[in-house]
Amino acid sequence: MKNILVIALLLTSSISFGQKISYSISASYNQAFIEDIKKDLFDSPSLPYITNGTYPTKVGYILEDYSSKSGGKINLKLNYHIASIFFLETGIQFSLVRFNKFTSINIPTSSSSNQKLIPYSTMPDTEYESFNITSDSQGYSTHDVIRIGNQSILYTEIPLNFGVSFFDKKLNFSMGVLTSFMTYSLVYTQIIENDYSGEDFTQILLSGIIEMDYQIYRNIGINVNYTHSFNPVHVENASIGKPKLNIFSLGLSYHFSTKS
Repeated sequence: MKNILVIALLLTSSISFGQKISYSISASYNQAFIEDIKKDLFDSPSLPYITNGTYPTKVGYILEDYSSKSGGKINLKLNYHIASIFFLETGIQFSLVRFNKFTSINIPTSSSSNQKLIPYSTMPDTEYESFNITSDSQGYSTHDVIRIGNQSILYTEIPLNFGVSFFDKKLNFSMGVLTSFMTYSLVYTQIIENDYSGEDFTQILLSGIIEMDYQIYRNIGINVNYTHSFNPVHVENASIGKPKLNIFSLGLSYHFSTKS
């Protein structure tokens, strides 16, 4: 009799625990956005320029231009309901992020064609080569330094969110932290057509995430989320700044849920 009671208690607790857990899967279209980075350029006088009273003169700027490209995401999610409307959320997702990066040096056409250039906030012995300056309609000459197209990164990601549910768990809002591990990368440059090394990218990204999911018909829902990375997507020597990754996602979800 005592054994039967123990088994009954275990079954009851496992059923109760199971009713607090819900599962879902989603597939989303995403779009990555990175803010452009611009830094002034100065001519490079003889070194050391501080001791002899000679200071660099601004002669132009270097521009790191990012344009958005479409990607995708697959998400397997687990929700644990800690109260009637509150839940914790985790899981695993695979996110393909794509964008284009174009870096150029822009110099007024009135500048000397045989000067050497240094970017702002770098050591004065870090110089770009001389350029033959030609005129354009806006009075600037643009010199391509690195052109990167089809820049693709596949991340394996683990979210940890806190959320709240409305309308009998049909509408869910959540926010938290997303940890992204770089799994694969492909970069096209003028020097190396297909670079799979991944050495230009931060290996682990930490991001904030805000998400909404609404079940529109039975177990089928619409999923919308936004993430913003806390650390830069590129390593220090691969960018003139600290480019942060912003991703908007829109997709469909299917819920394998058990009501509590």
